[in-house]
Amino acid sequence: MESAYSRRAGPAPSTPVRGLRCSALPPSRSPSVALAPVDAVNLTVEAVGPQIDYYLHGGITAVQAVLPAMTARRSGVIVVTTGASSGPVIHPPLGSVGAATAALRNWTLQLHAALEPHGVYAAHVAIAAYIGKGGPQSQPDAIAEAYRELVTSRTQAELVYRDETLKL
Repeated sequence: MESAYSRRAGPAPSTPVRGLRCSALPPSRSPSVALAPVDAVNLTVEAVGPQIDYYLHGGITAVQAVLPAMTARRSGVIVVTTGASSGPVIHPPLGSVGAATAALRNWTLQLHAALEPHGVYAAHVAIAAYIGKGGPQSQPDAIAEAYRELVTSRTQAELVYRDETLKL
């Protein structure tokens, strides 16, 4: 099954990849993918399938493109980002997105534990903010600083980044 990530993937890089930030462009903003969210009550297997392909299969594809070289070098950083409906924030209108991104979040947390003894750092970031549109905590520079702190410390498996001015 082809995923959103594999369609964009090019040839393997000639220089080692030191870090991967895996963050799918929301389908509503992507011209190549038309995935409408389905709410939690009306969610069906048929409706969640495309979301699982887009988020979970796409994330696995992206990570697996760089993971073998990272584990061989015993060095690397993988940060997978989703919206907060992946688990930390419950938002029933995004039932299909939440189900798919929760699977990606869980896999990333499993990777964190599995890769730690191999020198590769994996973490999940759940963003509960309207990037660039909310309060000061929603501004790109503030979010970038949180990423920098996460990757520099390498102590957390997950960062839940919230713009506290939002009512979620």
